[in-house]
Amino acid sequence: MSIFIISFLFFLRLARPFDFGFMRSGLDPSWVAVSTWARESGLAFGSDFVFTAGPLSNFYTRYFSSALSIPFVLLWLLFVSIAALVLARLLLIGKAGWGHWALALASILLLSTVAFLDFNSLMFFVCLLLAVSTFQAPRSRSIEILLPFVMAALSLAKFSVFPLAVVSVVLSDLMRVSSRQAPCSTIVFGLSIVGLFLSTGGTLTGLVAFLISYTEVAAGYTVAMALNGRFAEVAVWATIALLFVGGAAVEGKRTWSAPFALLLAVLGFYLFICMKAGFVRHDGHGQIAWSGLSLAAMIWAVRSAGYGHALWALLNVAFAIGSADLGHRYYVDQNRSYVAPPAAVLAQVLTQANAGLELIRSPAAWLSARQARQASAVEAVKAAKPLPALAGTVDILPSAQAEVIANGLNYRPRPTVQEYNTYSQPLIARNRAFFSGDRAPDYFLFQPGSIDGRHPASAEGPLWPLFLTRYETSDWTQDYLLLKRRDVALQSILNDSVDIQGSFEEAVAFPRRGQPEFVSIDVRPNLIGRLAAILLKLPELNLELTFSDGAQSRYRLIPDIHREGVLLSPTVNSVADYANLANGILADFPPSSWPVAIRVTGSAGYSYFYDRSIRFRFASLDLEPLRRAATGTRFLDSLNDRMEDLRAAKSRLKPNPPYLVDSPEGIFAHAPSEIAVATEGATRVRLGFGIRAGAYDSGDTDGVCFSVRLPGAGGVLFERCLDPKTTAKDRGIVEATVDLPAGTNEVIAATSCRSNCNWDWSFWTRIRPEPSTTP
Repeated sequence: MSIFIISFLFFLRLARPFDFGFMRSGLDPSWVAVSTWARESGLAFGSDFVFTAGPLSNFYTRYFSSALSIPFVLLWLLFVSIAALVLARLLLIGKAGWGHWALALASILLLSTVAFLDFNSLMFFVCLLLAVSTFQAPRSRSIEILLPFVMAALSLAKFSVFPLAVVSVVLSDLMRVSSRQAPCSTIVFGLSIVGLFLSTGGTLTGLVAFLISYTEVAAGYTVAMALNGRFAEVAVWATIALLFVGGAAVEGKRTWSAPFALLLAVLGFYLFICMKAGFVRHDGHGQIAWSGLSLAAMIWAVRSAGYGHALWALLNVAFAIGSADLGHRYYVDQNRSYVAPPAAVLAQVLTQANAGLELIRSPAAWLSARQARQASAVEAVKAAKPLPALAGTVDILPSAQAEVIANGLNYRPRPTVQEYNTYSQPLIARNRAFFSGDRAPDYFLFQPGSIDGRHPASAEGPLWPLFLTRYETSDWTQDYLLLKRRDVALQSILNDSVDIQGSFEEAVAFPRRGQPEFVSIDVRPNLIGRLAAILLKLPELNLELTFSDGAQSRYRLIPDIHREGVLLSPTVNSVADYANLANGILADFPPSSWPVAIRVTGSAGYSYFYDRSIRFRFASLDLEPLRRAATGTRFLDSLNDRMEDLRAAKSRLKPNPPYLVDSPEGIFAHAPSEIAVATEGATRVRLGFGIRAGAYDSGDTDGVCFSVRLPGAGGVLFERCLDPKTTAKDRGIVEATVDLPAGTNEVIAATSCRSNCNWDWSFWTRIRPEPSTTP
């Protein structure tokens, strides 16, 4: 009983079933919110909604839902109970004495204080629990039925669990068959997948579509979403994992059998999935790999203690604690070990226990309190990003779906929901069919830009020719350009293409300089590359552009996106840039927007993984239909007025990414930066400036100072320091007017750091020289 109680509390602290998230703005909070919204709105997962999160995403995200939160609490408590029971049963194998029991208890308690474990790894750990429970004797049929049910729920929450779950149930059943027992896990898992999917409003046909489409998402993830990290970390993790698995094999050599070989196979595949989940996107995700390894070593330590193998138990305890500690050092503090005070661990457990008691005492009050928090969170998002009421359906291109939902708009998302997730040909085809059909939204909140250093026009980039012909510019709202679906779509604006055969590191010239070009880059992995993508990931590819003014920029190249095509000339960095293009206006694109040559490179050793030959296809855009359609529209006047705000500044702008570039706000000017602005004939300059919300919402900026001064030693005409982290009035766009001394022909608009330059995400949205006659 003691091992069960300690284990229960350990997993309760790790699972945190009573912790819920509420609506917030931002990229990740938006996909969390829209996943629940899609479930509550009756969207068909697999056709209407295609993402990494499934119809039971709350089980993974723990985002609050009035209808779903209590069932998910119960599911997590079921898992916590089963996991604790499995650990307790491992000590009943028959050879554990009091010393071994004490060792097992001490290992769990020590891991509770030392471990820096990631919640995501728990979902994979469930699959390992099934195999370990199936192997041990005497077997528990109830555990072997309940665990596949939990695994099915997790698979419908986050699809990356599904392949590991399938391997686990199949190999666990093979263990039973080899021991002449009737298999059950695969059947229970399959029936649970079907039953749970149907319970969310899906159909059997929809389940097939779900499995197909989510496999498309999983298949493209490794190539498109990979990020390079420290190779040494991967090597250290792999070495520890191999030593751990090797030790497990040596420990069981005297009782080697087919079931034991199958158990080791599940362990190996479990660690492989943890490695992929942690090191494909090698940023904070790496903690998943370390936590997964730590949990596996922990359960093996308890298992060794159950067999009376004290030395092996101690070795596995060392693997568990060492892995958790290394994970902490890599991702939190490289210079010190993490040891949580027992009081802090106890406080976290008590928080969960108190929330559970609150739910038991009064479910209605418990639910009401969280509904109030969610309502307050929704209002906060709406207040920060108010959007106009629109008489029709709406989609949004930047990953800010929470804003649309909070404002109560008639949201109709494209299948892949967030732009960076449209990274493979099948997914691009789904969105193309959506926007080409009758279900295309009436309005589109649009803003270029993406993640991971991708080209700004790669956000749904292959569909931009379709957007230009099906949607017209309508208005500005917040940071977005409002596009409205045309009554009659224009004909295709893509002209005949020019094909050029090239190779890596070769500079390929644009065939038509100063002309809009939609460019397809066909680069494909070779056999070695395809194997590397399966085993871990491919080296990153880069797209390097040289511009007519001699400047160069490098962007992340996503093979399928760029194979389908992206508008590379001119460079569209902001909503104003897109508005100009959509109305056939090219005059406001400076020389730094027109590339003259393109080159494909990559990270170390990349050329061994791809075919050397690359096909470049340049298709020019005929903007005349766009000009004719825009003639006489009210929007053209507002566009010209908006461009005037930064025309003088941008005429002299020399990009220096990431410090000084065109951006959705206007000019992103990460402090410290300077822009020379021509002011001949002006008597004042109107300013609009600010700091991106992410710098103070999730970041830790100490503020930025904005100033306008005369060249040389002429003196400072204006300075204003913003501290949005602590001062609400410093958030958003701040405006000011600066009077100029007579005869001023140029001023310097500058951003400067305060105590440090971290999170100084400053921008200019207006630097507008004006004569005195301007009202």
